[in-house]
Amino acid sequence: LTMATQHDPVIVASMFKNRRATLERIEKFISPLYFVDVNLRGRLYPETVDVTDVQIYNSTTNTHQDMWDDYQKSFTDAMAAEFTPIQIGDSFGPAWSTHWFKLCSVLPKSWVGKQIVLLWNSGCEATVWKTYTDPDTGEVNGHPVQGLNEVREMYIISECLGCSELQQSIYLEVSCLALFGNSSGGLITPPDPDRTYNVKKAQIAVRDLKVYNLLMDLDVIYNMAKSLPDTDSRSYDALYTANHMVNLLVNHTTEGYNTARRVGEKFLTQRNGDVQHTVHAIGHCHIDTAWLWRVKDSVRKVVRSWTSQMRLAEKYPNFKFACSQTVQHEWMKEFYPVVFDEMKRKVEGGSFLPVGGTFVEMDGNIPDGESLIRQFLHGQKFYKENYGERSKVFWLPDTFGYTAQLPQIMADAGMNWFVTQKLSWNLVNKFPHNSFLWEGLDGTTVLTHFPPADSYSSEVTVEDLMKIVSNQREKGRVSDSMLLYGHGDGGGGPTEDMVERAIRLEDVSGCPKVTFSTPNKFFEKLEDSRQNLCRWVGELYLELHQGTFTSQRRLKDQNSYSQRLLRRCDFIDSVWLILKGRKAYSEDGVKMFCKTMMLNQFHDILPGSCIEDVKKDASESTSTSIRGLVMEGCDVDSKENQYFVNCLSVPKHSKFYNPPGRVLLPPLSLTAREGLVDNCSEHPELSHTVTSAGEGEGSIVEFENRYLKVTLDQCGRLSSVLHKESGTETIPRGCYGNLFVIYDDVPLYWDAWDVMDYHLETRSEVNHLTTHRVTTTPDSISVQFTLKINPQDVFDPAAAPFIRCHVTLSADNPYLLFSMTVGWRGMAHKFLKVEFPVTVRAPAATYGVPFGFIQRPTHYNTSWDSAKYEVCTHGWFDVSQHDWGVALLTGDTHGAAVHGHMMRLSLVRSPKQPDPHCDMGDIYLTYALQPHTGTFQSAGVIETSQLIHSTNHWYNDEIALPGCVEAQLLGRPLIVIDNPAVALATVKPAEEGRAVVIRVYESYGSRARCNISSILPLVDVVQCNILEDKITSKPGVEITKPWTPSLDGPGGSIEVCLQPFRILSLLAYY
Repeated sequence: LTMATQHDPVIVASMFKNRRATLERIEKFISPLYFVDVNLRGRLYPETVDVTDVQIYNSTTNTHQDMWDDYQKSFTDAMAAEFTPIQIGDSFGPAWSTHWFKLCSVLPKSWVGKQIVLLWNSGCEATVWKTYTDPDTGEVNGHPVQGLNEVREMYIISECLGCSELQQSIYLEVSCLALFGNSSGGLITPPDPDRTYNVKKAQIAVRDLKVYNLLMDLDVIYNMAKSLPDTDSRSYDALYTANHMVNLLVNHTTEGYNTARRVGEKFLTQRNGDVQHTVHAIGHCHIDTAWLWRVKDSVRKVVRSWTSQMRLAEKYPNFKFACSQTVQHEWMKEFYPVVFDEMKRKVEGGSFLPVGGTFVEMDGNIPDGESLIRQFLHGQKFYKENYGERSKVFWLPDTFGYTAQLPQIMADAGMNWFVTQKLSWNLVNKFPHNSFLWEGLDGTTVLTHFPPADSYSSEVTVEDLMKIVSNQREKGRVSDSMLLYGHGDGGGGPTEDMVERAIRLEDVSGCPKVTFSTPNKFFEKLEDSRQNLCRWVGELYLELHQGTFTSQRRLKDQNSYSQRLLRRCDFIDSVWLILKGRKAYSEDGVKMFCKTMMLNQFHDILPGSCIEDVKKDASESTSTSIRGLVMEGCDVDSKENQYFVNCLSVPKHSKFYNPPGRVLLPPLSLTAREGLVDNCSEHPELSHTVTSAGEGEGSIVEFENRYLKVTLDQCGRLSSVLHKESGTETIPRGCYGNLFVIYDDVPLYWDAWDVMDYHLETRSEVNHLTTHRVTTTPDSISVQFTLKINPQDVFDPAAAPFIRCHVTLSADNPYLLFSMTVGWRGMAHKFLKVEFPVTVRAPAATYGVPFGFIQRPTHYNTSWDSAKYEVCTHGWFDVSQHDWGVALLTGDTHGAAVHGHMMRLSLVRSPKQPDPHCDMGDIYLTYALQPHTGTFQSAGVIETSQLIHSTNHWYNDEIALPGCVEAQLLGRPLIVIDNPAVALATVKPAEEGRAVVIRVYESYGSRARCNISSILPLVDVVQCNILEDKITSKPGVEITKPWTPSLDGPGGSIEVCLQPFRILSLLAYY
């Protein structure tokens, strides 16, 4: 071979044409594993010293039992503590504990003027702290400066070592927690509480930057040779260039290094043409707020990851880093103020990019509409207050599906651009777009991008770039794509190697162009192609992880109750502000309650895909915040200030005691407890009969009210539900409703996440009745029955699994109510559902979603149809034909499906990973069956579903309040909406000013005119967005008559017209 001259390096092809051997030769030459004694990687650190003075302090500041850690005190205590020696290879632990290491070393004088680095590997995560002595007090202070972990072992001590830096003392805060938790047997297996770690490496070294640059050149050129098609001559150009560089480098001479660098630079500066695809590289670090680790561990993950990005931003002026989830920004502000101040400077300088605009990256299916709005409200408020501007991009890359009202909500929060990638996980169908217009339920359209690399944790490899080109589904329509790079899920973020690759791949012939970019710049560019893009209408349904609609249902029950309790507190606070100028509840208490609820709506907490410790933390924090608010309304001895509160927009019955009775509460009202009398009358239409089914066969129970006539067979199943007005039978002949069925539930991998379609092939009925009892009251009839889940078990409610169900028919209700206790004990990989076959034929069923409803097919015609074998619903689902329909009112249960004439409700699962005790114990749930004529809208299904929600056993309508309400305001609606199609979402205090927010939405899918009036002393009502900014107009919303004060007393009214499913927020000033 002819070697290149110093001035004119010539690329010489390999003597042999063995492509595989040449590729592997190059790979081994830069490998950290093979032949490091002779390859280039082994020359990266030409001089190293082992840190022999390693000392440890086992922190006792925080314990595993603490829900939150005192992060700064941990440092303060460590500085005052006695450290003890530890040897390389010694172990420390156990899992979740925190330890401080002090590394002391004296560096050789010959290292002065060179780049000096710390090399550390303990198999777990660590934080480098910068320490300094206060000249006034002599106290040692410090703050985090970088994270270390399995994928980032190096910390730069000095770019150019000075004479005063030869004596080194470095402090590391080390958490016994790997990037992906503490499992010992696989990613999602439960954590090993006894897991220990050991110091594998503790060295200080000189880093040869010339070798590092050559390694990065070879990395990129080798990967071009490997990843470009072997039919592309550019692949062979890269192959021969890299091979020639290896030939130049094998002797490790200065001349060879210099020549090889010029060879590499010549190749990497060969440019593309003008029409090459452009990749917008955006650094990102997806950090799960909790998952295989607890929330308190995520605080340290964030500070490790984000300080590491600060170091990159200092070194690379064009580097951009997108950081989402304002709760994580809040953590930095609260726990690491020095780091947060540095973050703000980085935001101002343009290297740090706050994105997302929500408190957490929440689940996209289960939270109700008002919870979704609060996520945006609190997220955008924090950004505005701390960084001076809000996010323009909604950032939700890793949740398990996206409800159809998200486009309207995000647009109302000032975000018309949306980024995610999760639908690339679809198990059945490949989503047809990467860049598209997503049209929501109300017609709002947002520009949406799914990065074609199908990842939020790419590494800026040539393979990533080629995947973008091949996966891009808008070929010919757009010329730009987004690449999110950086280690994610467990944190870490971009590394120096990733940034160096991006620099080299900026414009290299054969690859897409790469530019350091921002989400805003990308979408501004994409807007130029908006007219070329296709449109997707409705929900973004993920064809995977459908088990998360049901897993950890206690967390879902607590979330549902929290949402209802917050709605009531907001309603009462709003009334108190208007009438008394102050809130009824503690402002700090409500704020903490709201933040706890939002935190626990994170997309690995609320869906139930977290470890047991996270579940316990979420359940305990929710219970504590609930008790705090509930107790504020209970500590009153006198009945003078006790009221019944109905914060719903429909009337409801409520019970009271001492003496016992029942009262009908008007919508949106306060009713004084003092002087109430029972207004429950006799109901002769209520009746029941019990007949024997035969010797040893149990009994058949028939009972009825003026709406329904119901027959329960000897196994507690519904054999008949007759709708009396129409004379129509609900249950098909020979079938049974309220039939409990068990399925085998063994997914392909993601245990708590997935329920596979084949589970439907394993159906087994639960019909082993043990007891039943009939109970009557003046206004209801209830049948209780108990079933054994395992027929071979001796019935023992304390040990064996069982179902205890109360079937209740009330005099005034057009529905049949089911209240259940499921003793879910000793179950593994089983799924309990309840079935209702119905006498309805319809090609689609209707399901409640936040602020509306959607329709989904009841057949499996296409793969898109059959993939929806398990779906999420909010409050109800209905299947109807022209003259007849049946609704299931689902309470706090979300998993559901309709196939043919069969309605199924998913009750409880028993996955074993990552929480081996998921949902074990007693589960309480409520649902109802409502047959009806006409449409579900005219039958009041949506309104009735609100009443089923509020029958949860935690809920109590009676509450004590601080002060009295004028008599003329009691027992009557404080706000009236005169069109049932317009539903109330909330009445809440405004974030600023003397105002409350009244939020309504069109719920029937129709054009709705309505008058919204109030008897409260309001002075003006104007339109606002969900961020509570005043606005003059919104598409689909028309103010047909502005606020007009009442002529005969306080209050007034406003008239509006809403298009289908539009949300209207009003600022009501007092």
